[in-house]
Parts: sequence; C-alpha cells; structure tokens
Amino acid sequence: MFTRPASRLDSVAVDKSIDPFPLGLRNKTNLHEDYLLLGHGVRSVTFLGFKVYGIGIYLAEKDLVKVKKLLAPEWLSTFGTENHSLKELLEDPNTSQDIIERLIDNGIRFTVRISPVRNTDFGHLRDGLVKSILAHTKAKELKEPISEGLSELRQVFQGFKGSVPKNHLLWLEFENGNLNVSYENPAKKVIKEMGSVKNPLIGKTLMLQYLSGAKPLLEPLRKSCIEGLDRL
Repeated sequence: MFTRPASRLDSVAVDKSIDPFPLGLRNKTNLHEDYLLLGHGVRSVTFLGFKVYGIGIYLAEKDLVKVKKLLAPEWLSTFGTENHSLKELLEDPNTSQDIIERLIDNGIRFTVRISPVRNTDFGHLRDGLVKSILAHTKAKELKEPISEGLSELRQVFQGFKGSVPKNHLLWLEFENGNLNVSYENPAKKVIKEMGSVKNPLIGKTLMLQYLSGAKPLLEPLRKSCIEGLDRL
C-alpha cells in the first residue's frame, strides 16, 4: 500500500540524465492536490535508438481509499472469473481499459511528470501529446469531439515557443475532467501555468494510452503503474 514518504527528498532514479522523480508531490503551486508516485518509465524512439524523456504518473493521495473501493474483488469478478488477480486483469488489453476507464469516470485524479533527457522544444512536446491521443482507438470512434479537444490542447501551447532543455518539466494534471498543463524550470525554480483543456476526452484518452490497451504508449511505464495499483 502507498505510504506517505518520510521526507520530500525521497525519490526514484528514472534515468541518469535527469533528476530523480520525487515519490510524493506536496504543496506544488501548479497542482490542485498532493500526489503519490504510481509508476515511471523512459520513452525511447526505437528506430533511432535514443531516449526521449522520463515520465512518471502520480495518483492523488486523497483518492487512494476510493481507488481501493473501485477495484474491490466483487467488481473484478464481473469479468467472468474470480481466479484472476488485479495485476492479471490490468495486463489484459481489454479488461485493462475497462478498469482504467472506471477509475477515470469516477473522478480519480492523476498527474503526469515529463522530463526530457535531451534538449527539445515546446513544439515537439505538443506534437508528441497530439500523436499519442490520435493513436488511441477513441480518436477514431469520437473523431469530432477529439478534434475539438486537440484544438484546445494546441491553444494551450500557443505562446510557448522555443527550446525546452533537458531536465526541465512538463506537468499534466488530470482532475475534474480538465487537463491542466504547466511548465517548470527546476534550475530557476520557476513554474508557469500554460492553461487547461476543458474537453474531458483529451485527458481521459491520454491516461488510457499510458495505462491500458494492447499497444500502450510506453510499456515499461504501464508495467510500473500496474505494480503500483497492485500494491494498493
């Protein structure tokens, strides 16, 4: 089960090129809740053979009890067998999406921390998020509302141009249906709130891409988050 970190210095190494990720996020001015690390990984571009960014997914601390109730054995048994563990169901391409969607639809809040391991720019970060959302099956099923939401996301990045050095941070907080985006320069300890996407499909589709399905965006991240949920 998750426990409150002993100090704010408690962290986990995600990649040697960037700062460790804290196990807990407390009193951050750009976030609406305190969060605990659920899982982490490193995104790589396989055909080019290099790493792109480190990523961590955090779960709202106040939602831990609610998550446990939502994933109770009596509900999991509705998938047709009582012999499958939560971990096994989360590893299944079909049931994993149902489980994560249940959490999202019941208001569970998440935050994503993205830290480039090499210098990039806001345009690449924006395009990466757009491509990730478009790659999900919901983008085909709900083409028009997804398209409208992506216009909102592009608008959030409007006015933010230029480079994003490695080890800087992009924050994505998914709460109450909104996807709140902010940027942090850890060297100068400066945080800029970029804006919010009000269309709930954008944050939802992104979280489904990270945590479920036959082709998750980042398999190491998904496996790490499965272990995190299984420990609840």
